[in-house]
This record gives sequence, structure tokens and C-alpha cells, in this order.
Amino acid sequence: MSIILKPVRTYKIVLNNRFVLLPFETTRANKDGTVNENLIKHYDEKSKVDVLTL
Repeated sequence: MSIILKPVRTYKIVLNNRFVLLPFETTRANKDGTVNENLIKHYDEKSKVDVLTL
């Protein structure tokens, strides 16, 4: 198994994959930083593509 597919433990958090998107990666959240339907749709669409864009 590739090392990138193995879970990683950091303090109390276990990451099941190595690709993590930070919540401030887009400006689609509400102005106060809370999640809205537009942000949910954005991450839902990102989760369905095979290519990671940085």
C-alpha cells in the first residue's frame, strides 16, 4: 500500500488521507466564516473530481 493512502496521526486527530483542504481555501463562506450552501456545493464538487488542483 502506498504511504500516501495510510492514515496519519497528529496529536488527537487521525487523517485518513493526505489531501486536506483548509476551510479558508475559498471565499464562498459567509462573511463571518460560517458555512453556507454555496460552500457545501463547492466542496461536494471538488470531492468528485480525480485531479487535485493547487
